[in-house]
Formats: sequence, C-alpha cells, structure tokens
Amino acid sequence: MMELIQAELIKKGIAENRILSLNFESQTDSRVRSLDSVLDTVKELAAKNRRKRIYLFLDEIQELYRWEILVNSFLIDFDADIYITGSNAHLLSGELATYLAGRYVEIKMYPFSFAEVMQISSVRTEELNEKKSLLSSSELFKIYLTRGGFPFLYQHSLSELIMESDNRFTAIISGTLIKFLKILFTWNFYAADMMLLSEK
Repeated sequence: MMELIQAELIKKGIAENRILSLNFESQTDSRVRSLDSVLDTVKELAAKNRRKRIYLFLDEIQELYRWEILVNSFLIDFDADIYITGSNAHLLSGELATYLAGRYVEIKMYPFSFAEVMQISSVRTEELNEKKSLLSSSELFKIYLTRGGFPFLYQHSLSELIMESDNRFTAIISGTLIKFLKILFTWNFYAADMMLLSEK
C-alpha cells in the first residue's frame, strides 16, 4: 500500500527527493534507531525541500518507543503529509485517536475477497499457475483457500510463499505475542504484589 501511494505521488509530479520512507522493523537502517535520529532525518529532508511539502512514510512505527510524540511534532513543525502503518496491538484505532487527536484519516485494509481474486486472475494468471492459462473458478477457489486473501500472496510463487509464511509466523510469535505476554505477566505480577501489600 505504501509503495502504491508513493508511486501515485511520483506519477502526479512529486519529486522523489521530497519523499522519505522508513521501515522501523529494519535492523540495518540507523535512521530508525531513536526519536532523535528520525527527527534529524526529517529535518534534513525538510531543509533540502524548503517551502515545499514533504511526504513521510513511516512503516511499522509502533516499533519506535513514543512514536506519537514524534508524529505530533512533525504535524506542527513541518509542511508534511504523513503516512503511518502498524500491524501491532499498539496501533489500534482507539489509541490512534488519542495520540493524534483527530488529525488523521484511517485507511482500513481488508484482504481480497474471492471475487477480487477472480478479477486479478486474468491479469496475473502466470503467477497463479504454471500452465500460464486461465484458471477455472474451482481451481481459483482452491488457490484462494490455500493462499487466503492477502494481496502480497498473489505476487509470489508457492515455494516463496511457504518460506514467507514461516518467516511471518516466527515474527508474529517472537514479536507481538511475546510482547503481549510480557505485559500480561508484568500486570499479573504487579496485581499480585498489590494484593500482598493490601493484606498487610
């Protein structure tokens, strides 16, 4: 989605040097390490594009502690369009409303329906089947049942998808679930500690 929006901006004549894209899950990009490093990067972009709007794409921003302070400051200090994504429990729309105080537009992303998979099948048949011929509805439905409705699943071969699904499963388990369990464990420990104090 982020890439599509960026491509549309460039198509409309926005220069690429006015667009900044940061992925906060990156382990190699030093620009996403801290609030200060991100702020410095955005300041540099704004200085190079004085009096021109800049476009910020901040992917998986929940990985940056206190990200909401940073985004609020960007809204105040720069002429910027800001696009943020997050796939974590920290980025629920209720929390977004609190953090950004109504200064955002939420774009809800839903998986493909089977009807949408049927629409793309004639365009991307070679990616869906080795025979490179149009698939029947029942063949397409089998693929839909196997791959699900996430759009990126229709851009890769089945072997690539198996490897990708293993990686995503690992990321979900090691990331979101473990963080949630740590919070739950901490809360339970705190609650038990408070009960002990109240009994004294």
